[in-house]
Amino acid sequence: MCNCLRNRLLVDCVFVSYSCNASDTLHSRDKNQEKVLEDGNTRGMLRHIKDNNKVCLVVLDHAGFSTNREDLEQLVSDNENLQKIIVDTLPFNNQVTIYERQKVLDEQQTMKAFECKNRPLQRPK
Repeated sequence: MCNCLRNRLLVDCVFVSYSCNASDTLHSRDKNQEKVLEDGNTRGMLRHIKDNNKVCLVVLDHAGFSTNREDLEQLVSDNENLQKIIVDTLPFNNQVTIYERQKVLDEQQTMKAFECKNRPLQRPK
């Protein structure tokens, strides 16, 4: 799956968090996660955002990344390097949603879709 992400979405890094709840804050995730998959976990992703310019974060679906809208808005607010969040649901509904940094900061309800209570979408193996 990670190779598919690299090839289809042309991402530079893949960060995998396998032991957290979607409602957990990003900073509280992976504290006890010893096994690191691919390029790191949520903590590695947060470091990558801080250490690199013009970061575009690509996630597989809203609920698979986070259901904590306030935490995501804070992530965008605290990290000027994070320019976009792209939600890729092409395999399921032929849609890609792009959240631009400035719009997230200016319009309070922009990221309301992350408040979903649905299960994360299941990708085919």
